[in-house]
Amino acid sequence: MLSEVDLVIYAIQAAVKLGRKVQNVFEDEVRDRELILPQVPGTTLPSLAEAETFFEGEGRVFVRPPAPESGEREGLYHAIWQKKGSSIAADDRIREAYRRLSKHLLEHSGREDVSGRFRKTENYCDGVNALLVVKQWRETEDPKRHPVQRIAGTVVEIALDYVKADPALFAGNGAGNRITRGFLLSLDEVKFAESQFDDLLLDILRAALDTIRVQAEMTITEDQLALLLGEISGTLADGIKKARENGDDAGLRTLYTLRRELLQNVIKTSAQTVSEHTPVFFGDPRNQREQQVSVVLRAVLDNISGNSDLFTGKAVAEIFGTALQAVAFNPNLLAPGKDGSERGAFLQELIAGITNELAKSSRQDPPGLFSADLLQEVIEAALATLGNHAGRLISAANPQPQLLVEALRHINFALSSEFHRDTGLLPLFKGLLSRPQLIRILQEVFEAVARNPRELLTTDQNGARPSALSCLIAAVALAARADRSALLSGDDYRKLTTAALQAFALNPDRLLHLDGSQPHETVMAQVIRAVVESAAEHAAGGGRRLIQGGMLVQAVEAALRTVSKNVDGFRKEREIVSMVMDRLLAAAAGIMANELDGETLLLAFPSILRGALRDRKILDVSDAELILPVLTATG
Repeated sequence: MLSEVDLVIYAIQAAVKLGRKVQNVFEDEVRDRELILPQVPGTTLPSLAEAETFFEGEGRVFVRPPAPESGEREGLYHAIWQKKGSSIAADDRIREAYRRLSKHLLEHSGREDVSGRFRKTENYCDGVNALLVVKQWRETEDPKRHPVQRIAGTVVEIALDYVKADPALFAGNGAGNRITRGFLLSLDEVKFAESQFDDLLLDILRAALDTIRVQAEMTITEDQLALLLGEISGTLADGIKKARENGDDAGLRTLYTLRRELLQNVIKTSAQTVSEHTPVFFGDPRNQREQQVSVVLRAVLDNISGNSDLFTGKAVAEIFGTALQAVAFNPNLLAPGKDGSERGAFLQELIAGITNELAKSSRQDPPGLFSADLLQEVIEAALATLGNHAGRLISAANPQPQLLVEALRHINFALSSEFHRDTGLLPLFKGLLSRPQLIRILQEVFEAVARNPRELLTTDQNGARPSALSCLIAAVALAARADRSALLSGDDYRKLTTAALQAFALNPDRLLHLDGSQPHETVMAQVIRAVVESAAEHAAGGGRRLIQGGMLVQAVEAALRTVSKNVDGFRKEREIVSMVMDRLLAAAAGIMANELDGETLLLAFPSILRGALRDRKILDVSDAELILPVLTATG
């Protein structure tokens, strides 16, 4: 005896063969059954009022109840007509039925007995009998039926419609046969597979057919497909059931909406990633351990209900894809929770932490540097960093701390008026940076935190001592206040952040003296401001604009490297950086214009600054005596 799965596949094959011989009857039967195809993109359904008017009038034959005593058969759409008004989904099916019938009646206008063309099954042979048996499974109401039985009729119809769109999909041992079989096999593993989830499961089949029809190069076996589709089906069904049981109407609506938007992308991303990294996600298909795809998807979905206004289907799909890729390269991202019981706790808490931090930042006035509109990019940056540095960022003994979430919090705090007492600095700095530049800065910070988390993030318990990261970001932002001549672009501030991070890594305990000082009083902030302010003032005064953009960033880098080697010398003479830069810029605009350009000025600057940090008296000589020997020695 054929299994239920084999019977469905047989029904598809038989109907395809038969359809070639009785094309007109077959097409009528398939086209006008309910739930054959998803709605064609770009089309709209008629109004419910139009559909009701039709079915209450000339279309009454299609919704009439069965009348055995008179020999009349039940109308084709009687079952869904009975559900009218019970839900949005039921009303949409009524409207879809009317749309299809309208098209059919228009095509066959002028012919008699139009309704009879829907049920001319007497010409069907053995193959059609098999097809009808499968259809009848769905018409019974036994709640104990296997899920394959319950949805088999519609599965057949969906498959047949794809045959019409792409005959090769189900030809011979086509991908469509493999996908359908894998999907049906997966239903055994789907939890909560009551009839209320039939539409969810069918959406997943359609998404799988759509995806792999255009992704023929995917090397994923039937068993792996069954695992993959089962994990996606079960995870979504579990989420919907949980939201319903908790009375979370907003979360339920969000899940339904996101499901429509993201299923195809989720399946495409999962299938592609699994086909490339099968051992990571499934290992031996006979192994019954918890599957990784389900854990990742759940970690992403669990953060939506409380922050549904921050997530779109596109964002969820892309975050999920990035998370899968990160896990593929480093399975440690799915470390167990603190008690060792819940896999994926770290990933879930990472996404939740970032989401909450960005939501909080968005509520500030003005909004923080990183706010909710950057949610997708921020999570992707965090996941990419984790994929490369999980060993440093996740502790096996205590996997709960979210160092990247802490880093994000410190960045936003660094630009708050609470920290630097300047309400205008955040809008000024944020206005200089594009969206990609903000994310590049964040990626640089995340990488630095991964390499050096303790030094960058440590604060005292009462918060009186700010973190090095907060001081560093504030130092870079304060350069925007000093740059009155707009010498630096948004990308220059990204490079300046990199330079500050590198300088800190070389001298973490001296450049950002964490002794309770204000952010503008740290050595790093004073050095950056001195260089930028000197260049800006000379440009504003009509001097040569030799040092701007990337050259100005190089001057700051040179100053930080030089001061880092003699911080005590800088503290004795805090104006020394300004004095040296002013001297060089004035000489370049005056008597040494021929000898000094941007390149030679940058050659001379660190050497003269190094000498002045040792003994400021070297500046008491003439410009020629101060600068020419250095140019000769370096050139």
